[in-house]
Amino acid sequence: MTPLEQLAFWLNAQAPVLLYGPSGAGKTYSATRIKTVGDRTLPELAGENADAHPNGVISISMTPETEENPLYGEVVHNENARFVHREGPITRAYREGLRLVVNEITTSPADVAHLWHPIANCEPIVIKSAGFKLLHPAPGFQFVATTNLDGYGGNYRLSPAFYSRFQPIAWPGMTDEEQLAHFSARHPSLSPEILADFVTLAGRLSVALNTSDSPVVVSLREIDRACTLTAYLQDQGIDEPAARALGLTIRENIAVAARHLLPTFDAEAEQMLTVQYDRSRHGKAA
Repeated sequence: MTPLEQLAFWLNAQAPVLLYGPSGAGKTYSATRIKTVGDRTLPELAGENADAHPNGVISISMTPETEENPLYGEVVHNENARFVHREGPITRAYREGLRLVVNEITTSPADVAHLWHPIANCEPIVIKSAGFKLLHPAPGFQFVATTNLDGYGGNYRLSPAFYSRFQPIAWPGMTDEEQLAHFSARHPSLSPEILADFVTLAGRLSVALNTSDSPVVVSLREIDRACTLTAYLQDQGIDEPAARALGLTIRENIAVAARHLLPTFDAEAEQMLTVQYDRSRHGKAA
């Protein structure tokens, strides 16, 4: 089975899944968009996160600074200066039966790492800020975690016992053919030639930038943003090379390194494209 088919299989089995692979391989992109229809998860990606799960998808990212209270819920002042309970993303996912995607789970600090044990077992969780309320996962709840490592690294090392609760899936990334099929369905206004340019260029940039011990690739999310930008510009009667659109949407930390691999940017044209991209993100007309 392909990794996408494995992900669908284990989600249908109501098992927690751990996707591991290089940064930018599409782990989070695929985890948030794999399509659930009714009570069945299919090995295909939805066009939007909102269409991926009938109840919805919540994606949260871990860092060494992540705190427990905002995840489970906390007591805060409302506009009337009263203390109220504000629900966290984990409790909402449990209560509404959403798909919970936790990015970089191995970077969870020690005081947060314990939260994942009952969730991985689909056991009730205790909401301290709501008067120690016991909350069971609602029907439809799914749990997917991602890591760039093999599951045993990071600030928080998954113990063998906890690691065994997940179904680990190596995520090498989608093939060029799979990417083209997905982006063709998601961006039907773009020609196959333009989509092929994006996929090919992203692959070449990834190879050129992947020269260190930390693999770096142009992510599916960045290709998707470039497609969105190009479709918007075409709608406005502006025709720009794929390289320029991709150059505006890749992450800042690799943009500088990638810039010399892309066609030379004209400063005025780049400023115009940046404005157009910002407008496209906010749905404003040029």
